[in-house]
Amino acid sequence: MDKTLLEQTVGTIITRYPQVIPHLGGDVFAVMTVDYFQATLSRMVSNVYTSNMGGEFVDILGALIRGQMKDAYNRAYADAGFSDALPDWLGADLEAIQTDQASFDYIYQYYKDIVDSQVDGKPLQPLLDRVSLWSNRWKEAYSRANVTIQSQLGGRLMWKEGDTVDKCETCVSLNGIVAFATEWELSGFKPQGSNLICGGWNCGCELVPTDKRRSKNAWDRIMSVPAHA
Repeated sequence: MDKTLLEQTVGTIITRYPQVIPHLGGDVFAVMTVDYFQATLSRMVSNVYTSNMGGEFVDILGALIRGQMKDAYNRAYADAGFSDALPDWLGADLEAIQTDQASFDYIYQYYKDIVDSQVDGKPLQPLLDRVSLWSNRWKEAYSRANVTIQSQLGGRLMWKEGDTVDKCETCVSLNGIVAFATEWELSGFKPQGSNLICGGWNCGCELVPTDKRRSKNAWDRIMSVPAHA
């Protein structure tokens, strides 16, 4: 089935028949693009706000997030030159980030905020503005997968600045630095991380595999970069 057609089909199913979500499986959601994820979640938020969707929102969003995390890990593994299934060590890392990002508590709080805003007569737009915070987790998962993969391979990663309009001092300072994946992991700096001055919420940066030589004094440069206290 064509990917676009599959996305449209899945979108129709989860909107009209949310009770089938437990039977679809995470692989179905892993084919969705980030843009489609954002459009789908925006529609779901609007439906909850207008009372056209209930508590099934929590299960659906959880499945969507897990699918997106799997897609990010599969993309990172393929970009590293592999075509087989994810190895156990990478699959375990994927399960950990799925558990974290698709936390019931986080998702239920979002659902509750939507319902409370509707009851209190608060506007819908601030709730829609939060959709991008969820969809941006794909980049976080992709970078995390790259760190895990390249750490295993002894490879190098380069910090690549995103297209965020308001760039923070941390990201600007890290942009272009090439270091071993293990160094990035030890440094604690990661795209979308809470220790970035921007807070990481709308960060568009990535850690990408590279064949470039390690930057001169890479470790000292990374550790001298200003961070969020």
